Amino acid sequence: MKFFVDNNLPPKAARALNELVQPNHSFIHIKDHPDLPENATDIEWIEYLGKDGGWIVLTKDSNITKRQAEIEVFKIAKLTGFFLDKSWSHLSVYEFHSKLTSRLEKIIELAEKHPKGKCFKVRVKSAKIEEI
Repeated sequence: MKFFVDNNLPPKAARALNELVQPNHSFIHIKDHPDLPENATDIEWIEYLGKDGGWIVLTKDSNITKRQAEIEVFKIAKLTGFFLDKSWSHLSVYEFHSKLTSRLEKIIELAEKHPKGKCFKVRVKSAKIEEI
């Protein structure tokens, strides 16, 4: 599975996750993606990933689920999305990686199990991953 990480998470997070899941899966940050400008708008990278196919998005950008234009493009692209809730922003880098790593197996399982186009909210405090 191919996971895409946008600018709402640091490139180091994507690189660390990539090391953990190789060779079965991969994570790439927008800044490391060879075909996307690092300052691509949400709509630009969503459209690109939709055309390229098979991507799963990991982001803290909950606005994608609130702005009508982005919602529509995301649906058309049939991307699976994992949206980290606001509480992730308050964690130290070590706590962030610890908690995200502890949920990684479940994230991969849900991405494999559900059809393309499903979106999930990943919570910090309850460790729940809920369909949205």
